[in-house]
Amino acid sequence: MRLSIVADPPDNAVRTTAEKLRCAVRVSDLAALVAYLEGLPRLPVPATLDVVAHTTKDRLMRLGSTVIDPAVPAVATTFARLAHGNVLPRLGITALRLLGCWSGTGRGAAAVIAIADRLGVRVLGSSTIIQTRHFDADGFSPAYDVLLADDRLLRRRAAVAAARAG
Repeated sequence: MRLSIVADPPDNAVRTTAEKLRCAVRVSDLAALVAYLEGLPRLPVPATLDVVAHTTKDRLMRLGSTVIDPAVPAVATTFARLAHGNVLPRLGITALRLLGCWSGTGRGAAAVIAIADRLGVRVLGSSTIIQTRHFDADGFSPAYDVLLADDRLLRRRAAVAAARAG
């Protein structure tokens, strides 16, 4: 099961993707996402939480008015709230996918790793451009999972880069 969240207000690209989805919840910022998740009952089957939004030039996700940068205290506090409340495991969410262009590269990769460390679930970001064609009615199509990099892979890449530099 894929639970799709889209940035609100959406621009044309996000709106086109949202219209393709059978069920997508629009949220205005990270706090609204957390409030939505806290109000949900346990999902009937394990699920992936997909956040569909654009990235900044630094490759950080922008969910409505929030840039998802765990280095920002307010954002870190919001993720701490999710972790402390055990929200994702309680819902049966096993992974969080940040579905924005290049969200698993640059500063986005560091954010993916930090969020995974905080939440204790697998977090993935994109290693390329994400387009509407990568989605089907149920969300991000499994056929395109190859476009994503998870926190474990990103952590290994960071370690290799650090070893080469040092």
